[in-house]
Amino acid sequence: MLFLKKYSRIIISFILLALVLKLGFIDIKQLSESLKDPLIVVAGLVAFSLQICVFAWRWKALVNLEEPSYPLSHAIRETLIGSFFNFFIPSGVGGDVVKALNLSEKYHVPKKTSFALITVDRVLGLFALILFSAVFLFIEFFKGLPDHMLRLFNISVVLLIIACCGLLFLYHSKKIFPRIKAHFKFNILIKIIQMAEQIQLNIEKTLKSTFFLKIIGISFISQCLSIGFLYLVNYQITQSTVSIFVFLPLGCFAFMASAIPLTPAGIGVGQAAFFFIFSMINTPTATAVSTAISLMQFFNLILSLPGGYFFARSKADVSTESPS
Repeated sequence: MLFLKKYSRIIISFILLALVLKLGFIDIKQLSESLKDPLIVVAGLVAFSLQICVFAWRWKALVNLEEPSYPLSHAIRETLIGSFFNFFIPSGVGGDVVKALNLSEKYHVPKKTSFALITVDRVLGLFALILFSAVFLFIEFFKGLPDHMLRLFNISVVLLIIACCGLLFLYHSKKIFPRIKAHFKFNILIKIIQMAEQIQLNIEKTLKSTFFLKIIGISFISQCLSIGFLYLVNYQITQSTVSIFVFLPLGCFAFMASAIPLTPAGIGVGQAAFFFIFSMINTPTATAVSTAISLMQFFNLILSLPGGYFFARSKADVSTESPS
């Protein structure tokens, strides 16, 4: 039972990968030939190296709300460590948790603040995905959308309205949490409410100025790098073009679906999500994009390896500094 609990995410990954292979969502021949294409290999390494820097830039901007001295070099290192843990730790503890704990340990930021910043990072990243999908489908709407894409457009508009209402609620909920906290005496519930208060405080800070637009802009760059790589791989495999105003929102929807933390780094979940969503275009495109997701995960895996070194070194430094 303990074994299953510890390795459940890896087991689910293998099951899902076996399933997507069995159903033909991934073409092994396409995958091997793509790895021999120098354009795809160079594009993948460059795009996802830049994406790590962009993720680090966003994390630095958020941490600077609480710790102005937090440098970009440390943000890049912590982002690599987080990516490493997402791939290699066979448990429910992801890289975000490690980033939060490292921030608390090295910069003496309270843990509730660190975890609140992680939550805000995720919330704003998800909001950006919803916003991009709605905006680009709105642009394509005027050109005429088929019925299945029109349903997706309606869903994206509803999600955007819900997301905006959620952010506005958090922004204006400063007086609500103290009143709720006053009615509870259980320590665990009080800590959860305190965490919610910290999230509200950080959301309020991000929405008060042009900082919010900066975060959205950084998120857009990040998505352009990912989806641009998927677009390139799709073209190299199928030799057919798809409107970027359709490709980008479909990519955003698929990333939202694959963000569910069922497996390490979304392995298996990502392939299935992208295949089903891009099958709205056609099956060859869906298969090519599923192959592209596998390549993306492979390149991210390779690029995350230095994170293991940085983590081991940081622990060694702590041990050296500790009194014997």
